[in-house]
Order: sequence, then C-alpha cells, then structure tokens
Amino acid sequence: MAKPFYEKSNIVNFESNVLYDDLVKMSFDELDKWIDRLREEIMEQWDDPDSPTPPTIGKNEEDMIKAFSQLRSYDVDDFYIDDPDDPESLGIIANFSKHAGTVNQFFPTMLKTRITSGVNVAGARSVYDYFADDKMRSQFKHAMLRTLIKDSMCSYTKSLHTTKNPDIDWTGDNATDFITEYTNNEDFGIFLRPYEDKDLDKILNKYRKQGYITLVPSEVREMYKNGIVDDAMLKYCGGIEGIQDYTHSERKPIKQKRKETDEEFAERQRLDEIDRRLYTMYLVRYYPRKFKIFPKALQTFRLGLGQPAVNFPALTARFLYEFFTKHIPQDQKITVYDPSSGWGGRILGALSTARPLHYVGTDPNTDNHNITAEVDGEVKTQSRYEWVADFYNKLAMPDTEHPEYIKMYKRDFKKLDPAEIEEKRNSFRFENTHHVFNQGSEVISEHPDFQQYKGKLDFVFTSPPYFFREQYSQDETQSFKAYGTYEEWRDGFLYNTLKTASEWLNNERYLVWNIADIKVNKTKACPTGWLPLQQDSRKFLEEFGLEYKGVIKMLMTSMIGVDQEGLENSVKVDGKIMKHEPMYVFWKP
Repeated sequence: MAKPFYEKSNIVNFESNVLYDDLVKMSFDELDKWIDRLREEIMEQWDDPDSPTPPTIGKNEEDMIKAFSQLRSYDVDDFYIDDPDDPESLGIIANFSKHAGTVNQFFPTMLKTRITSGVNVAGARSVYDYFADDKMRSQFKHAMLRTLIKDSMCSYTKSLHTTKNPDIDWTGDNATDFITEYTNNEDFGIFLRPYEDKDLDKILNKYRKQGYITLVPSEVREMYKNGIVDDAMLKYCGGIEGIQDYTHSERKPIKQKRKETDEEFAERQRLDEIDRRLYTMYLVRYYPRKFKIFPKALQTFRLGLGQPAVNFPALTARFLYEFFTKHIPQDQKITVYDPSSGWGGRILGALSTARPLHYVGTDPNTDNHNITAEVDGEVKTQSRYEWVADFYNKLAMPDTEHPEYIKMYKRDFKKLDPAEIEEKRNSFRFENTHHVFNQGSEVISEHPDFQQYKGKLDFVFTSPPYFFREQYSQDETQSFKAYGTYEEWRDGFLYNTLKTASEWLNNERYLVWNIADIKVNKTKACPTGWLPLQQDSRKFLEEFGLEYKGVIKMLMTSMIGVDQEGLENSVKVDGKIMKHEPMYVFWKP
C-alpha cells in the first residue's frame, strides 16, 4: 500500500542528470534530444500511479519526521519585527526557515496548479504543463536555455570579479588575462553572457560598481580577432556574428499616421529606431566542470517555468495562531477556522501550535480528499490534511519538545528529579485536533456538521483564492469556475465566505485576511486595471460588524534578479528593501 506522501526523489540518478559542462558543450541538436529525455524522465516519475513524485528533491520518511518534530519547539516569537514608520502597520513577520517545507510532499498536485500572470483566466499554465503538454515544448526549451544553460539564476556559474572569485585563485581587472590563463583549464570552463539595457552607461556602471569585469562589443570582437575568445565561448551570444553594439526591443515599429507627411514619418521612424535600441555588454562567466545539473536545476523548474504555487509557511501560521489569541487563557482550547485549507501549511501550523487548538478547515479541491494510503501499519481513506495530522501526531509528536519545556529546562529543571522532568515533558506533548470539510467556504454554512462552530471560532485566518489568478484544480466547484466574472465571484464567493467567517467568529476575537488586488485589462467596468480584492474584503467585513485594525506584513523571499525598489508592497528592514504580503487584521467586538 502506498504512503500518503512522496519521498526523496530519484532525480539525481536520471540519465538526463549530466554534467553542466557537457550541457554547455552540446550542439543544438544534442540539446533537443537531451530536453526530450529530461521531460520523459520527469513525467515517468510524476505520473507514476503508485507514488507520483514531482520534480523536487524531498526528504525520506525519517527526515520528514525529524523536520516535523522541530516545529513546536521553534521560537516563533523571534519572527516579529516592529514597524514604527508605518502608522497602519501592526508589525512585520520575518520567517525564512525551511523546517515546514516537507508538508508539500503530502500534496503531489501542488505544481499542477495553473497560475496566470495575465489579465484574465485564459493562458494559465502550471509547472506540470511545461513537461506534459507537447504544445509547450518550445517554451520549455527556451526556458531551459535561458535559466539553466545560460544560467540566468547563477546556479552553476559565477561572474568574473576583480577580487571576489569563489573556487578560483585569481584577482585582476583584465578579462584577457583571466581567459588566457583559464582557457582549456581542466577544472573550470568559461563562456560570455550578454546583458542588454536601453542605457549602456547605466548597466556598465551598475556592474562595475559591484566589482565585476565588463566587456563591450568592440572589446569582444578584438579578443576574438586575437584568438583570446573562441566560438565555444560565444555560443550563447550567437557566435561572433551576434556580437552587435545593440539590438532592438520586440516592440513593433511605428506606422505612418494618416495626415503625416513622408518627411515627418521618416523623422519619427528615426527617433523610434533609436528609442527601441538595447545596448549590449558582456560578463565573463566561469564554472566548475565536475558539477551535475541536479539538484540545482530544480530551482530553474520552480522559478523559470512560469510562477509555481507556493505553500503558506507553517511556522508563520503557528505564529499568527499564538499571537492573535494571547488574550485568551492559554490553558483554554481554542478553535481556529481556515476557509481555504490549500496545501496544508496552515493545518501543519495549527498542529504544531504551542497551545491546545482545534483546527477547522474547508477546501473543495477533490485532489486533496479521499486518499487511500498507509502510515505506521494503518490503512485509511481520508483527506491529505488528515494524513498530515496523523503523521504529525503519531510519528513526530513523540520527539517534539514544547518551547515552555525548553525554557523550564534551562531555568528550573536542575531543581527537579528525573520523574518530575518526565512528567513536565509529557504534559507538553498534547495533540491538537482537526476537522476538515470537502466543501467550498462560500457554502459551508449550509453543512449540518459546521453548525456546531457557530459563534465559537476564536480566530479566523486564511489566504483565499485571488479570483482566477491561481487555479488549484479544474473542478467545477473551484470558485473561479463557479463564478465566471469578478462581480459574480465577489458577490457569490467572497461575500458569503466572509459573512460565514464573521458570523461564526466569537466576540472579542480576530480575523486575519491575506489578500491583494490583482491586475487585469482596463475596461469601463474596471478603469483602474486592478480588481479591488482588498477594498471589497474590507467593505464586506466592516458591513458585518468587524473593525479594521491594520496590516501585518509577511516578508517574502526576494526573487533572483528582481529589483525590490518600487514594488507596491515593499518595506525597509535593516536598510534593505524587501517585498511583503499584506495580511489585514480585523476585530469583532
């Protein structure tokens, strides 16, 4: 009988797990064959009917237990940072721990979530689609050339620096000296990578200020002429023919206006051609020849193939459960409600919360329910959420240490005898409980078993669907399917979800709503080009009698190569601009 989770992937043993050096040297025909073999091996593992395993490394069962057992003892209070410069802010949460990522292994369809970066429901793609859909092969190949082989994420290669060159003993300011010394080196390979910008001086100064050695096209042509740079090093520049002072953006050239003279049009064409220029500079990249592409290539799948679905951090959820229920006696068992259970991050946070807690969740995704599997010799059919709970409570709990126990151990345990110590330890090993419904949050109020929680919820928290942006499955019960327009979704899903949450919430309790506006086409109905999810959520909650208290900011990991300056949701922490997701806090008096 299969387990309810996938374990450590066999991806490092794939035939397609070649040396990065071999990949760089492949001809384009050889690359085509390698890409087909890579997709074939990934799909064989992902579509395995007994143990479907997406292209991730994962952990084995023993390491999963170890990771889960550390969650309750983690000091989540350290996540909190004051934010005095923003009067609306209730603080910042900085959690970059990886302990809870193992929960993803219970949800093998997570990377099948279709996400659209566009302005409507069409065009949504998942990481899975890039591997499974033959129509997307060319897009997959382009992504692999850019992110893996040209190494846009710097997973395998380093850009030549005047003083800081990891792995090699070289300093200097002359690319010719370096290339001459390291050409045909048995340990390191070299190639040139182009970078483009409308302002050549700007991009040159950007990299030179950081200490990188830059080259302009005339220098590259001279080095090629003198035999310093060869064709292999220019392979991903388009060869020597591709070394051009500038190219043009993909923006279409202008067309002549009806009343415009030929002379006027010619002048506008001249200026437009200049405006479309992208000037080129080059960095020297070097890399160790003996590294295989996996496991590092997995990052290119997650970040280079569209936008992947991400889980809510379990320890951040635990922090919120504890932080917003501090006013409730700590020995009182609280009931928390998660209207969109998603990929299990919030239920795992609830299970590990360091106070007695009952988690109530709803989620209509049929992929996450009625899973027959076996753990610790017991065969059951239940939801993936319940499998997460069983795994935590039965296998991880015996090794779990409560944070209060750890504090007492440091402070008082030297005064206690061993029997008293064990009694204290066991008193902290309590199991938090759960009740998950396979139903949408907008209709859950009609479920007979859900009635027992009316007026008894101590905390409501979730990250709901952002209308059509994330398509968790293609079930007709998914909210973006059930409600085709934003107005229908707002009035049918968002309104009813928040109405239930508000009515079921006890008095003098908090509701936290993790949501953001999404960009769409500008129309008469939506002249701003943004769907106002934040504004509509607040309007409904205030209509239902809740009071807005402010926003708590959850810091996000910065995307490689993305400048955080100018982002809509950004905050300065220790002098560094960081992206955050807003979580809006409401109080029911």
